Amino acid sequence: MAVGDSASLYQTRRWSPTDSLCVAGLALIAFAMRLAFLHMPPANDEIFHLMAGRSLLEHGTYAIGPDGSYPRATGFTWLVSRAFAFSGSYSEAVARYPALVAGSVLPPVLFLWVRSHAGLAAGLLAGLMAAAWPDSIVQSQNARFYTCHALIVLLLAIACLAASGPRSALSRFLCLAAVPPLLLAAYHLQDSTLIFVAALLAWFGLWTVLPFLARQRAAYQAGAALLAVAGLAMAWKLGIIAHGWALLRSAEWHALGNRDNVMFYVTWALDSYPSLVAAFPVLLVLALRDSPRFSFFAACLFLASFLLLSLGGMKADRYIMFAIPFFFAVAATGMVAGVRLIWTGYTRLASELVGAAGGGLLRRAVPAFCLGTLVFFVAANPAFKRAAALAKGSFAPPYQSALDWSHAQDFLAANGRDRVLMTTEELRSLYRGVDYDIAFKANRSRETTIEEFYLDDRFGRRRFATMESFLKIVDCRDSGELLATAEWWNTGGFATEIVMELAARGLAVDLKKQRDLVLLSWNRAPGTPAPAASCGELPDNLRE
Repeated sequence: MAVGDSASLYQTRRWSPTDSLCVAGLALIAFAMRLAFLHMPPANDEIFHLMAGRSLLEHGTYAIGPDGSYPRATGFTWLVSRAFAFSGSYSEAVARYPALVAGSVLPPVLFLWVRSHAGLAAGLLAGLMAAAWPDSIVQSQNARFYTCHALIVLLLAIACLAASGPRSALSRFLCLAAVPPLLLAAYHLQDSTLIFVAALLAWFGLWTVLPFLARQRAAYQAGAALLAVAGLAMAWKLGIIAHGWALLRSAEWHALGNRDNVMFYVTWALDSYPSLVAAFPVLLVLALRDSPRFSFFAACLFLASFLLLSLGGMKADRYIMFAIPFFFAVAATGMVAGVRLIWTGYTRLASELVGAAGGGLLRRAVPAFCLGTLVFFVAANPAFKRAAALAKGSFAPPYQSALDWSHAQDFLAANGRDRVLMTTEELRSLYRGVDYDIAFKANRSRETTIEEFYLDDRFGRRRFATMESFLKIVDCRDSGELLATAEWWNTGGFATEIVMELAARGLAVDLKKQRDLVLLSWNRAPGTPAPAASCGELPDNLRE
């Protein structure tokens, strides 16, 4: 029976040694490609879970340093703490084990799902693309929850499709029962799960509701349309639509530059998978021809999520990770269906051109030709070249290594200090045992307006973001220190402006540099009058 036949769509395929080999091979390949950077210095946001996970294990709290806490995605932090407990180590590599496991498990899970609907070849191709997925390779070696979220969303999709299919009552009940905990787990990790839910609703409406209404009488169709219009009007009146749109469009300070860039993910996709993106409309048609229900489901989830994320305010490659496995599923199904058409057409053409005798020789070349075409079509995408570089331990653009502040305490001790007044890196300072009073960093508010000297409850310390505030602190203190990264110091004009302003105030300036660290100190000479300043506006801990 052909793969695309409706009767075979939900047919339980007998498990074979080939399936076992594919599952084990994909898991091993994915795992091996995700080991090169396990021991790299932690990226900034990883430190939240590193510190909170250790605190959870030792004290039962999610503390960040002596004064802050990090209550976000506590389930993932718990996994990090369990990894610490299991290994007896607090290393960055151990904290990355949960993400590593999730990133290694996703390819074989995707293989099994696609295999069950579109056949072994499509499943294997989708699994291989997921194994050699650069964003997953990077995030699997990052103590963050993005690979866990992508895996849970995939399992949620599998459960939803299975629960709506023509299976036994018990199977449908078990699949349906798995949906709520998976949905809650996904939402616990990422608010973007709501976008996935919207994509699920779009699929349900297009695949189930509209065909159902199309079979009804005109009166029922008119009544359904009126109900839909009334529901939308009520949602608009109650502000639900406006609130949802505002939530979708909101963005933190670091994402404001791309909030209105609706082409962000299109550019990313064309840069990573140009041949697959260019051919996606054709691949979708081929996939729908071969496995209609499965392909329509996966395509709806990917395209709806892609559209909503493009319209949203928060944009980054990692935010779209949960939707990419569905892209792989459609692309793999379409490519295998296309190869099948090429195979059939090439074989028929060979027989017609040279007859049965010569056609036999050409037909033996068909597998090599089709396989070569498929390999060339897939390998032409830069994403797989980047994946190979990452697997070998080389950072390929746009990926880069994190800052290494492991020597921060030694650097400060060599300069006679154990704490600083200001830092440009709160997390790295606290993680490396460097105490500070205030951070010179942009506000993390989801609005463009900035409240200076606000208390960041994640760290229990205050922040400021402007040169005016920096100079106000300088004018109110006879001495002080700023610990910064070399990148921060050398960009944005800070170095030149700060040194000029301090010199204009007659302050003695001392500048020390070591690797990525810059320590700026200033002192007001005895008898030098301090500028008139409104020091009462400063927080208590910043006044002399």
